[in-house]
Amino acid sequence: ITFQGEVSRLNTRPITAAALTGIMRPLLPDVNMVSAPAVLKDKGIPFTESRLDAPAAYESLLHVGVLSRGSWRRVTGTVVAGAPRIVRVKDMALEAAFRPVMLYVNNSDSPGFIGALGVILGEAQINIATFHLGRQGTGEEAVAIVGVDQVVPDEVQEYADAVVIGEG
Repeated sequence: ITFQGEVSRLNTRPITAAALTGIMRPLLPDVNMVSAPAVLKDKGIPFTESRLDAPAAYESLLHVGVLSRGSWRRVTGTVVAGAPRIVRVKDMALEAAFRPVMLYVNNSDSPGFIGALGVILGEAQINIATFHLGRQGTGEEAVAIVGVDQVVPDEVQEYADAVVIGEG
């Protein structure tokens, strides 16, 4: 976890505890903000926290990276007008507001992706509330963060993954 800008000058322990809890909870449902740092330490999982006072496009940034299966997963967030935003995923710029239910989709930047995903969700009666895209460049790797109004069933997620990645 790296704090950049104004936030780097604050007491960041509660933010760190909340981030660790969010990362760990899918695998350890009983972890909480008090136990998360200790659980991480007990499991021997390395963790680093750093601060950058360097200027950025936003007043404050929170960078979170997780090494999973040999690859880094990175996301950067900030607060805009009092509301949290995701502003970078996998080194791709975007700005996405948080929603109670969000889909994260990896895809190639190619014509028809947005339409295909919209059709899949529409046929499943899943309403799209927000849609945010980031990409490395034309025709390269891209990500979509889609806010939806209800939980997306596993079978729809699996079908959408196959179609947008090009396997179905």
